[in-house]
Amino acid sequence: MSPSMDLKSMMRSTVEILERSGFILSQIKGPSEMSFDLVARRDDDLILIKLIKDKEELRSQSTGEMKVLARVLSASPILLMPSSRSSTFRDGVLYVSHGIPLMTLNTLFDHFVEEVPPFVYYCSGGHFVTVEGNRIRDLRECHGISLGALANEIGVSRRAIQMYESGMGVDLEMALKIEEVMGVELIVPLDPFSRSGSLEEIRDNISGLDVHPNDVLDHLNSIGMEVIPTARCPFDALARSREDLVMTSIDPSEREIRMLGSTLSEITRVTGNESFLVATGRIKGRNIGGTPLLTVDDVKKVDCIGDLLELIRNRKKH
Repeated sequence: MSPSMDLKSMMRSTVEILERSGFILSQIKGPSEMSFDLVARRDDDLILIKLIKDKEELRSQSTGEMKVLARVLSASPILLMPSSRSSTFRDGVLYVSHGIPLMTLNTLFDHFVEEVPPFVYYCSGGHFVTVEGNRIRDLRECHGISLGALANEIGVSRRAIQMYESGMGVDLEMALKIEEVMGVELIVPLDPFSRSGSLEEIRDNISGLDVHPNDVLDHLNSIGMEVIPTARCPFDALARSREDLVMTSIDPSEREIRMLGSTLSEITRVTGNESFLVATGRIKGRNIGGTPLLTVDDVKKVDCIGDLLELIRNRKKH
């Protein structure tokens, strides 16, 4: 990949990789500061992808929002950079930025197309891998090798061996030495798309989000939905109950409404959730680009979550 690869070229390559790997996807149309650029699904795996040319582009607020969205949608967030010989980011290595996995385009290709996952991750101090600690201990004990003997063989302390066996990350070169001594493969592949973490902890990381009082969001909250405002998305908020999740955009301009309607329709096609647009004035039609169109009064007349979902689904049909 060329170091000068632009975001449009990255997008084309990313879409090609995902489609080739059996994903259905939707590109997010909007300004470059959107918190994600692609949403993709394959079976139960839902992924939010943000394309960046340089790690310096990232801001903690936008990545914090991306983590919240991923958690609420039960999705995996990923930051994607172009592959380049001049870059400090290497192919086949998993990085983390602002708590989100970061990889190169070639690493994405290897993971999905070649079915070769990354094995190495980078953190302060160098490149590390995860090894099967229990298996190291079992093999060592099976062959009658003491902690001290194995430590001397690979050039570390007894304490280091104990920590490796307990699951601590191992320097790549050291892990290869252990594999050589034991005569088996012990390095475990990484899953860049595993989901973990607490929603509340993630939400606490967001600061300074500019959210103004809104009658629609207040009413959604009053009928028992948890409302999560967003700032860098093609929707203004996520509203969820125990079983349902809805995306909504409120009072879009005439210039924006058709693009938003089509974009929300595409996103929900991939995520499997519902969405709707809310207009503050008179409306023409029952949906825009496949996304239900409601007035503020329509929303305020709804007394429960079930009625809201029924209204949304009826407007979608016409």
